[in-house]
Amino acid sequence: MGEPSPFAEHVRVLIEENSTALAQSWLEALLAKLPEDPYRIFPDRTLLDHVPLMLRRMASATSDQSIVESVGIRQELEQLAELRRSQGYGVDEVAREFLLLSDIVLDFVEEKSAMAELPPTRDAVSVVRNLQGALMRMSTMAMESFDRGDRADRHERAHLLDSFGRAVTHELRNRLNGVTIQLGLLELSALANDKESVAKLRTKLKNVEQVVEDVFAVAIAHGRDAPGEHSFRSLRDVIKECVADAEDYAEARGVALRTSNELPLFAVDAMRVKLILVNLLSNAIKYSDPARNDRTVSIDAKPTVDRMWRVTVHDNGVGIEGAELSRIFERYHRASTPLDVEGQGIGLSLANEAMAQLGGHIEVESRAGEGSLFSFSLREPAEALLDEI
Repeated sequence: MGEPSPFAEHVRVLIEENSTALAQSWLEALLAKLPEDPYRIFPDRTLLDHVPLMLRRMASATSDQSIVESVGIRQELEQLAELRRSQGYGVDEVAREFLLLSDIVLDFVEEKSAMAELPPTRDAVSVVRNLQGALMRMSTMAMESFDRGDRADRHERAHLLDSFGRAVTHELRNRLNGVTIQLGLLELSALANDKESVAKLRTKLKNVEQVVEDVFAVAIAHGRDAPGEHSFRSLRDVIKECVADAEDYAEARGVALRTSNELPLFAVDAMRVKLILVNLLSNAIKYSDPARNDRTVSIDAKPTVDRMWRVTVHDNGVGIEGAELSRIFERYHRASTPLDVEGQGIGLSLANEAMAQLGGHIEVESRAGEGSLFSFSLREPAEALLDEI
Protein backbone atom coordinates (compact mmCIF):
# COMPACT_ATOMS: atom_id res chain seq x y z
CA MET A 1 0.00 0.00 0.00
CA GLY A 2 1.37 3.45 -0.99
CA GLU A 3 1.68 6.60 1.06
CA PRO A 4 -1.61 8.19 2.18
CA SER A 5 -2.83 11.16 0.16
CA PRO A 6 -2.57 14.69 1.60
CA PHE A 7 -6.30 14.66 2.33
CA ALA A 8 -6.13 11.29 4.11
CA GLU A 9 -3.21 12.58 6.19
CA HIS A 10 -5.17 15.76 6.93
CA VAL A 11 -8.11 13.69 8.23
CA ARG A 12 -5.83 11.49 10.36
CA VAL A 13 -4.17 14.53 11.99
CA LEU A 14 -7.54 16.22 12.54
CA ILE A 15 -8.93 13.22 14.44
CA GLU A 16 -5.76 12.52 16.42
CA GLU A 17 -5.32 16.13 17.55
CA ASN A 18 -9.01 16.61 18.41
CA SER A 19 -9.87 13.16 19.81
CA THR A 20 -10.50 14.45 23.32
CA ALA A 21 -12.67 17.32 22.09
CA LEU A 22 -14.66 14.95 19.88
CA ALA A 23 -15.21 12.59 22.80
CA GLN A 24 -16.32 15.53 24.96
CA SER A 25 -18.81 16.61 22.29
CA TRP A 26 -20.14 13.07 22.15
CA LEU A 27 -20.60 12.93 25.93
CA GLU A 28 -22.44 16.26 25.94
CA ALA A 29 -24.71 15.04 23.15
CA LEU A 30 -25.46 11.86 25.14
CA LEU A 31 -26.29 13.86 28.24
CA ALA A 32 -28.70 15.94 26.20
CA LYS A 33 -30.41 12.98 24.52
CA LEU A 34 -30.66 10.23 27.16
CA PRO A 35 -33.51 10.39 29.70
CA GLU A 36 -32.52 9.97 33.32
CA ASP A 37 -33.27 6.55 34.75
CA PRO A 38 -32.97 5.76 38.50
CA TYR A 39 -31.97 2.17 37.68
CA ARG A 40 -29.03 3.13 35.47
CA ILE A 41 -25.83 5.09 35.92
CA PHE A 42 -26.08 8.24 33.85
CA PRO A 43 -23.24 8.76 31.33
CA ASP A 44 -20.28 10.39 33.00
CA ARG A 45 -16.67 11.25 32.25
CA THR A 46 -15.57 7.63 32.60
CA LEU A 47 -16.55 7.32 28.93
CA LEU A 48 -13.69 9.70 28.12
CA ASP A 49 -11.22 7.14 29.48
CA HIS A 50 -11.71 5.07 26.33
CA VAL A 51 -13.12 7.11 23.44
CA PRO A 52 -10.20 9.51 22.72
CA LEU A 53 -7.60 6.74 22.54
CA MET A 54 -9.98 4.62 20.47
CA LEU A 55 -10.43 7.47 17.97
CA ARG A 56 -6.68 8.06 17.70
CA ARG A 57 -6.03 4.38 17.02
CA MET A 58 -8.82 4.32 14.45
CA ALA A 59 -7.34 7.34 12.67
CA SER A 60 -3.99 5.55 12.40
CA ALA A 61 -5.53 2.36 11.02
CA THR A 62 -4.89 1.96 7.29
CA SER A 63 -7.93 -0.18 6.46
CA ASP A 64 -11.12 -1.74 7.77
CA GLN A 65 -9.25 -5.02 8.26
CA SER A 66 -6.53 -3.34 10.31
CA ILE A 67 -9.22 -2.05 12.67
CA VAL A 68 -10.49 -5.60 13.16
CA GLU A 69 -6.95 -6.85 13.78
CA SER A 70 -5.93 -3.98 16.10
CA VAL A 71 -5.56 -5.35 19.62
CA GLY A 72 -5.57 -1.84 21.04
CA ILE A 73 -8.86 -0.86 19.38
CA ARG A 74 -10.48 -4.14 20.36
CA GLN A 75 -9.41 -3.71 24.00
CA GLU A 76 -10.78 -0.17 24.18
CA LEU A 77 -14.07 -1.29 22.60
CA GLU A 78 -14.38 -4.22 25.00
CA GLN A 79 -13.78 -1.97 28.00
CA LEU A 80 -16.23 0.62 26.70
CA ALA A 81 -18.91 -2.03 26.04
CA GLU A 82 -18.42 -3.52 29.52
CA LEU A 83 -18.65 -0.05 31.08
CA ARG A 84 -21.95 0.72 29.36
CA ARG A 85 -23.31 -2.73 30.19
CA SER A 86 -22.39 -2.34 33.86
CA GLN A 87 -24.12 1.05 33.86
CA GLY A 88 -27.39 -0.62 32.84
CA TYR A 89 -27.58 0.13 29.12
CA GLY A 90 -28.69 -2.25 26.37
CA VAL A 91 -26.98 -3.23 23.14
CA ASP A 92 -29.46 -1.22 21.06
CA GLU A 93 -28.61 1.90 23.05
CA VAL A 94 -24.89 1.29 22.58
CA ALA A 95 -25.52 1.01 18.83
CA ARG A 96 -27.30 4.38 18.82
CA GLU A 97 -24.45 5.92 20.82
CA PHE A 98 -21.94 4.83 18.17
CA LEU A 99 -24.13 6.23 15.40
CA LEU A 100 -24.11 9.52 17.27
CA LEU A 101 -20.31 9.39 17.61
CA SER A 102 -20.02 8.65 13.88
CA ASP A 103 -22.17 11.69 13.02
CA ILE A 104 -20.10 13.96 15.29
CA VAL A 105 -16.76 12.82 13.83
CA LEU A 106 -17.91 13.04 10.19
CA ASP A 107 -19.50 16.48 10.67
CA PHE A 108 -16.32 17.69 12.37
CA VAL A 109 -14.07 16.42 9.55
CA GLU A 110 -16.34 17.98 6.91
CA GLU A 111 -16.42 21.34 8.70
CA LYS A 112 -12.67 21.54 9.36
CA SER A 113 -11.78 20.37 5.85
CA ALA A 114 -13.96 23.09 4.34
CA MET A 115 -12.33 25.72 6.54
CA ALA A 116 -8.83 24.53 5.57
CA GLU A 117 -9.61 25.23 1.90
CA LEU A 118 -7.67 22.20 0.73
CA PRO A 119 -7.24 21.80 -3.01
CA PRO A 120 -9.72 19.38 -4.65
CA THR A 121 -8.60 15.76 -4.48
CA ARG A 122 -9.93 12.66 -6.16
CA ASP A 123 -9.82 10.50 -3.07
CA ALA A 124 -11.79 12.83 -0.75
CA VAL A 125 -14.99 10.84 -1.16
CA SER A 126 -13.10 7.57 -0.72
CA VAL A 127 -11.36 8.80 2.44
CA VAL A 128 -14.64 9.95 4.01
CA ARG A 129 -16.33 6.70 3.02
CA ASN A 130 -13.49 4.70 4.61
CA LEU A 131 -13.78 6.80 7.76
CA GLN A 132 -17.49 6.12 7.94
CA GLY A 133 -16.85 2.40 7.39
CA ALA A 134 -14.24 2.40 10.14
CA LEU A 135 -16.67 3.99 12.60
CA MET A 136 -19.37 1.46 11.68
CA ARG A 137 -16.89 -1.40 12.05
CA MET A 138 -16.07 -0.20 15.57
CA SER A 139 -19.78 0.00 16.35
CA THR A 140 -20.23 -3.63 15.25
CA MET A 141 -17.23 -4.78 17.28
CA ALA A 142 -18.53 -2.96 20.37
CA MET A 143 -21.96 -4.58 20.04
CA GLU A 144 -20.40 -8.01 19.59
CA SER A 145 -18.31 -7.49 22.72
CA PHE A 146 -21.37 -6.23 24.60
CA ASP A 147 -23.35 -9.30 23.56
CA ARG A 148 -20.57 -11.69 24.63
CA GLY A 149 -20.38 -10.06 28.04
CA ASP A 150 -24.16 -10.09 28.40
CA ARG A 151 -24.36 -13.82 27.61
CA ALA A 152 -21.55 -14.60 30.07
CA ASP A 153 -23.28 -12.55 32.74
CA ARG A 154 -26.63 -14.29 32.21
CA HIS A 155 -24.92 -17.68 32.36
CA GLU A 156 -23.19 -16.77 35.63
CA ARG A 157 -26.43 -15.55 37.22
CA ALA A 158 -28.25 -18.67 36.08
CA HIS A 159 -25.50 -20.89 37.50
CA LEU A 160 -25.69 -19.04 40.84
CA LEU A 161 -29.46 -19.56 40.88
CA ASP A 162 -28.98 -23.23 40.10
CA SER A 163 -26.38 -23.70 42.86
CA PHE A 164 -28.37 -21.69 45.41
CA GLY A 165 -31.62 -23.49 44.66
CA ARG A 166 -30.02 -26.91 44.97
CA ALA A 167 -28.23 -26.03 48.21
CA VAL A 168 -31.36 -24.55 49.82
CA THR A 169 -33.49 -27.49 48.71
CA HIS A 170 -30.96 -29.98 50.10
CA GLU A 171 -30.88 -28.28 53.51
CA LEU A 172 -34.67 -27.92 53.72
CA ARG A 173 -35.24 -31.52 52.67
CA ASN A 174 -32.93 -32.76 55.42
CA ARG A 175 -34.77 -30.72 58.05
CA LEU A 176 -38.20 -31.69 56.74
CA ASN A 177 -37.25 -35.36 56.84
CA GLY A 178 -36.40 -34.97 60.52
CA VAL A 179 -39.70 -33.20 61.23
CA THR A 180 -41.62 -35.91 59.33
CA ILE A 181 -40.02 -38.65 61.46
CA GLN A 182 -40.83 -36.77 64.67
CA LEU A 183 -44.40 -36.21 63.49
CA GLY A 184 -44.76 -39.94 62.80
CA LEU A 185 -43.64 -40.77 66.32
CA LEU A 186 -46.04 -38.17 67.73
CA GLU A 187 -48.86 -39.66 65.67
CA LEU A 188 -48.23 -43.11 67.15
CA SER A 189 -48.32 -41.82 70.71
CA ALA A 190 -51.11 -39.27 70.27
CA LEU A 191 -54.41 -39.71 72.05
CA ALA A 192 -57.55 -40.05 69.96
CA ASN A 193 -58.54 -36.41 70.38
CA ASP A 194 -55.03 -35.31 69.32
CA LYS A 195 -54.90 -37.32 66.11
CA GLU A 196 -56.92 -34.71 64.20
CA SER A 197 -54.37 -32.02 65.14
CA VAL A 198 -51.52 -34.28 64.07
CA ALA A 199 -53.26 -34.90 60.74
CA LYS A 200 -53.58 -31.14 60.19
CA LEU A 201 -49.89 -30.69 60.95
CA ARG A 202 -49.04 -33.41 58.44
CA THR A 203 -51.11 -31.62 55.78
CA LYS A 204 -49.29 -28.34 56.48
CA LEU A 205 -45.97 -30.17 56.32
CA LYS A 206 -46.92 -31.58 52.92
CA ASN A 207 -47.61 -28.05 51.73
CA VAL A 208 -44.17 -26.93 52.90
CA GLU A 209 -42.60 -29.91 51.13
CA GLN A 210 -44.37 -28.85 47.93
CA VAL A 211 -42.90 -25.34 48.25
CA VAL A 212 -39.42 -26.86 48.67
CA GLU A 213 -39.92 -28.94 45.53
CA ASP A 214 -41.06 -25.79 43.71
CA VAL A 215 -37.82 -24.05 44.75
CA PHE A 216 -35.88 -26.99 43.34
CA ALA A 217 -37.93 -26.88 40.14
CA VAL A 218 -37.25 -23.15 39.72
CA ALA A 219 -33.52 -23.77 40.15
CA ILE A 220 -33.55 -26.43 37.44
CA ALA A 221 -35.83 -24.57 35.04
CA HIS A 222 -34.08 -21.19 35.27
CA GLY A 223 -30.61 -22.23 36.32
CA ARG A 224 -27.83 -23.67 34.21
CA ASP A 225 -25.46 -26.46 35.07
CA ALA A 226 -21.80 -25.53 35.10
CA PRO A 227 -19.71 -27.21 32.40
CA GLY A 228 -19.33 -30.90 33.21
CA GLU A 229 -22.26 -30.96 35.66
CA HIS A 230 -24.90 -32.30 33.26
CA SER A 231 -26.30 -35.65 34.36
CA PHE A 232 -27.20 -37.90 31.42
CA ARG A 233 -28.94 -41.20 32.07
CA SER A 234 -31.15 -43.54 30.10
CA LEU A 235 -34.75 -42.45 29.62
CA ARG A 236 -35.86 -45.82 30.95
CA ASP A 237 -34.03 -45.30 34.25
CA VAL A 238 -35.37 -41.75 34.63
CA ILE A 239 -38.96 -42.92 34.06
CA LYS A 240 -38.59 -45.82 36.51
CA GLU A 241 -37.08 -43.53 39.15
CA CYS A 242 -39.93 -41.03 38.78
CA VAL A 243 -42.51 -43.80 39.09
CA ALA A 244 -40.77 -45.19 42.19
CA ASP A 245 -40.71 -41.72 43.78
CA ALA A 246 -44.45 -41.30 43.12
CA GLU A 247 -45.57 -44.72 44.37
CA ASP A 248 -46.29 -43.71 47.98
CA TYR A 249 -48.31 -40.68 46.88
CA ALA A 250 -50.19 -42.75 44.31
CA GLU A 251 -50.96 -45.48 46.86
CA ALA A 252 -52.29 -42.92 49.32
CA ARG A 253 -54.65 -41.61 46.62
CA GLY A 254 -55.67 -45.08 45.45
CA VAL A 255 -54.03 -44.65 42.05
CA ALA A 256 -52.33 -47.48 40.13
CA LEU A 257 -49.17 -46.49 38.23
CA ARG A 258 -48.47 -48.37 35.01
CA THR A 259 -45.40 -48.30 32.80
CA SER A 260 -44.41 -50.03 29.60
CA ASN A 261 -42.04 -53.00 29.84
CA GLU A 262 -40.09 -51.73 26.83
CA LEU A 263 -38.77 -48.25 27.58
CA PRO A 264 -35.95 -46.71 25.50
CA LEU A 265 -32.36 -46.72 26.70
CA PHE A 266 -30.99 -43.60 25.02
CA ALA A 267 -29.43 -40.92 27.21
CA VAL A 268 -31.36 -37.80 28.25
CA ASP A 269 -30.77 -34.76 30.46
CA ALA A 270 -31.90 -36.60 33.59
CA MET A 271 -32.50 -33.55 35.80
CA ARG A 272 -34.77 -31.72 33.38
CA VAL A 273 -36.64 -34.78 32.14
CA LYS A 274 -37.21 -35.81 35.74
CA LEU A 275 -38.53 -32.33 36.55
CA ILE A 276 -41.03 -32.66 33.70
CA LEU A 277 -42.15 -36.18 34.60
CA VAL A 278 -42.40 -35.53 38.35
CA ASN A 279 -44.74 -32.60 37.71
CA LEU A 280 -46.85 -34.49 35.17
CA LEU A 281 -47.11 -37.57 37.42
CA SER A 282 -47.86 -35.50 40.51
CA ASN A 283 -50.66 -33.64 38.71
CA ALA A 284 -52.10 -36.84 37.26
CA ILE A 285 -52.25 -38.41 40.72
CA LYS A 286 -53.43 -35.22 42.41
CA TYR A 287 -56.35 -34.83 40.00
CA SER A 288 -57.42 -38.50 40.02
CA ASP A 289 -61.18 -38.98 40.08
CA PRO A 290 -62.35 -40.13 43.55
CA ALA A 291 -65.60 -41.40 41.97
CA ARG A 292 -63.67 -44.06 40.03
CA ASN A 293 -62.66 -47.41 41.47
CA ASP A 294 -60.00 -47.98 38.79
CA ARG A 295 -57.90 -44.82 39.09
CA THR A 296 -54.84 -45.19 36.84
CA VAL A 297 -51.88 -43.22 35.50
CA SER A 298 -49.91 -44.71 32.60
CA ILE A 299 -46.42 -43.66 31.49
CA ASP A 300 -45.07 -44.75 28.13
CA ALA A 301 -42.56 -43.83 25.41
CA LYS A 302 -43.05 -44.73 21.76
CA PRO A 303 -40.93 -44.00 18.66
CA THR A 304 -42.43 -41.65 16.07
CA VAL A 305 -40.23 -40.45 13.18
CA ASP A 306 -36.58 -39.45 12.65
CA ARG A 307 -35.36 -40.90 15.97
CA MET A 308 -38.01 -38.96 17.90
CA TRP A 309 -39.73 -40.55 20.90
CA ARG A 310 -43.07 -39.41 22.30
CA VAL A 311 -43.29 -39.70 26.09
CA THR A 312 -46.85 -39.75 27.44
CA VAL A 313 -48.49 -39.49 30.86
CA HIS A 314 -52.13 -40.60 30.58
CA ASP A 315 -54.67 -40.55 33.41
CA ASN A 316 -58.40 -41.19 33.80
CA GLY A 317 -58.87 -38.39 36.30
CA VAL A 318 -61.27 -35.46 36.45
CA GLY A 319 -59.86 -33.92 33.25
CA ILE A 320 -59.67 -30.27 32.23
CA GLU A 321 -62.37 -28.04 30.79
CA GLY A 322 -61.72 -26.99 27.18
CA ALA A 323 -61.64 -23.29 28.09
CA GLU A 324 -58.84 -23.96 30.58
CA LEU A 325 -56.49 -25.81 28.24
CA SER A 326 -54.93 -22.69 26.73
CA ARG A 327 -53.90 -21.40 30.17
CA ILE A 328 -52.68 -24.43 32.08
CA PHE A 329 -48.98 -23.66 31.38
CA GLU A 330 -49.27 -20.08 32.67
CA ARG A 331 -47.38 -19.33 35.88
CA TYR A 332 -49.64 -19.37 38.98
CA HIS A 333 -52.70 -20.45 36.99
CA ARG A 334 -54.65 -23.32 38.53
CA ALA A 335 -57.32 -25.08 36.51
CA SER A 336 -60.84 -25.12 37.94
CA THR A 337 -61.85 -28.64 38.94
CA PRO A 338 -64.43 -30.21 41.26
CA LEU A 339 -61.58 -31.15 43.62
CA ASP A 340 -60.18 -29.00 46.42
CA VAL A 341 -56.49 -29.44 45.63
CA GLU A 342 -53.52 -27.68 47.24
CA GLY A 343 -50.86 -26.16 45.01
CA GLN A 344 -49.00 -23.04 43.90
CA GLY A 345 -49.90 -23.22 40.21
CA ILE A 346 -46.30 -23.23 38.97
CA GLY A 347 -45.53 -26.92 38.37
CA LEU A 348 -46.73 -27.18 34.77
CA SER A 349 -45.21 -23.81 33.92
CA LEU A 350 -41.79 -24.91 35.16
CA ALA A 351 -42.11 -28.28 33.45
CA ASN A 352 -42.86 -26.56 30.14
CA GLU A 353 -39.92 -24.18 30.61
CA ALA A 354 -37.63 -27.15 31.27
CA MET A 355 -38.96 -28.77 28.10
CA ALA A 356 -38.28 -25.55 26.17
CA GLN A 357 -34.64 -25.76 27.32
CA LEU A 358 -34.58 -29.23 25.79
CA GLY A 359 -35.87 -27.79 22.51
CA GLY A 360 -39.55 -28.69 22.64
CA HIS A 361 -42.84 -28.16 24.45
CA ILE A 362 -45.45 -30.15 26.34
CA GLU A 363 -48.74 -30.95 24.60
CA VAL A 364 -52.03 -31.77 26.31
CA GLU A 365 -55.30 -33.42 25.32
CA SER A 366 -58.10 -33.54 27.86
CA ARG A 367 -61.84 -33.90 28.40
CA ALA A 368 -63.62 -32.96 31.61
CA GLY A 369 -64.66 -36.12 33.42
CA GLU A 370 -62.58 -38.42 31.18
CA GLY A 371 -58.95 -37.70 31.99
CA SER A 372 -55.89 -36.07 30.41
CA LEU A 373 -52.99 -37.03 28.16
CA PHE A 374 -49.78 -35.00 28.48
CA SER A 375 -46.94 -35.66 26.06
CA PHE A 376 -43.54 -34.37 24.99
CA SER A 377 -40.98 -35.50 22.42
CA LEU A 378 -37.28 -36.27 22.83
CA ARG A 379 -34.74 -36.97 20.12
CA GLU A 380 -32.63 -40.11 20.38
CA PRO A 381 -28.97 -39.15 19.76
CA ALA A 382 -27.46 -40.95 16.78
CA GLU A 383 -24.76 -42.72 18.80
CA ALA A 384 -25.83 -42.29 22.41
CA LEU A 385 -27.66 -45.56 23.04
CA LEU A 386 -26.77 -46.88 26.49
CA ASP A 387 -25.98 -50.54 26.86
CA GLU A 388 -28.41 -52.42 29.06
CA ILE A 389 -26.73 -53.51 32.27
